[in-house]
Parts: sequence; C-alpha cells; structure tokens
Amino acid sequence: PRSSVRQLEERGREVCSRSWERLAEHNEANPDVTLGEDQLATYCFHAAYVHEILRHGYGFQPDDHIIATDVVNGQKVTWALGSILYEINTLPWDYVEVHGRHHHVGKMKEHMFDSL
Repeated sequence: PRSSVRQLEERGREVCSRSWERLAEHNEANPDVTLGEDQLATYCFHAAYVHEILRHGYGFQPDDHIIATDVVNGQKVTWALGSILYEINTLPWDYVEVHGRHHHVGKMKEHMFDSL
C-alpha cells in the first residue's frame, strides 16, 4: 500500500494511543494479518521506529509517499539485502577507465589493503 510519511506518523500515533485490550481486539478482528502477542507488544515501537528512520534517517519529507513491499523484480527483499543496497548507494563512487571501458570504483579501494 502507498502512504505518505505523514500518514504513517498519524497511524503510528493512533496505534500507540490504544490500550492493550483495544489493540488485541483490533488484531483479532483483522482477517488478513494476525500478529502474535510478541509482535503486537512491539507494534508501537516499530511504528515509531519506521517513522523516525524514514523521516530523520533517510530524510523523507512528510508528504513524500512510499510503498512497502517485500518483493522487488520477483526477488524477496530481506533486511540484510536492503542494508547492503543502502550502504552501496552511500559509497563515494568514481569512474575509471580500464581497457577502454568506464567502470565504477569506490574510493575505499585506495585504502582497502593498507592494514595488511
């Protein structure tokens, strides 16, 4: 589903304001996804964490829209893969020419073997 960061914050505040009983009732009434008690107990934390990391970690603005998914181009996206993709995209890349072709090279390569 597509939501704005502002909508995620509003829904997170709504979830966090519910009593445990009301949250459990809502969970039991949801035919699509039923969370276990341990997942339900951390639901408020996860809602706040997701909002904070999107807003202040990645710099999304309140009216930016995101789509939550666990599959991209037919491949399951896991936490580790997402982390690797994020880290790769934050590296300072340079272009170098080798055998007449341009290649991406991270600046880290210059110092990769300094400690050996």
